[in-house]
Amino acid sequence: CKRLEDEKRELEKKFTALDDQRADYSKQLNALQQKLRATEDLLARAQMKVAQLEQSLQTQTEEVQRLQEERDTLESRLGELTEKCNDLREQKEEAQQEKQTAEAELREAEQLLNQLKQQEREEQMQHNRAVSEEQQALSQLKNTENEQRIAEEQLRTAESRLRQAKIVTIVTSFFWWTSICVKLIGGRAADKKDAESAV
Repeated sequence: CKRLEDEKRELEKKFTALDDQRADYSKQLNALQQKLRATEDLLARAQMKVAQLEQSLQTQTEEVQRLQEERDTLESRLGELTEKCNDLREQKEEAQQEKQTAEAELREAEQLLNQLKQQEREEQMQHNRAVSEEQQALSQLKNTENEQRIAEEQLRTAESRLRQAKIVTIVTSFFWWTSICVKLIGGRAADKKDAESAV
């Protein structure tokens, strides 16, 4: 019986040791499973990133190809522009000369314009003075015409008075001569009567 108890205790120790080992393995397994899940997540993210990078690389490759084609086009365009620039450089001096000529003509035109504006201002002032003088002359003419009408009216009045005075003078003279004649005739008749009486 003692030997059986010893074996039992030995088995219990082994069971305890195995159970502890199982618990350790279980913990390790849980840790490994968590690590596996983390690794799988990391792998998924890495795969996604790889896919994104591959897509980006493809896009960049296409962009590089497009830029190379654009560079070739620009190089060709640059060659054309360089040739055109050389042609334009030859025309630059002529264009510069034309520009200077145009600037000189512009200055002359501005100077002439200023002179014409000054002349226009002077002519406008002269016109204003002439208009003012014309208005003054018209006013003076109206005054003169009024004075002339007044003088003509006064002349007509004076002539009318003169005619009336002449008529009065003629009538007065007529009556005066008439009275003289009457007196003379009357005197002669009296003298004749006296002479007849004396005879």
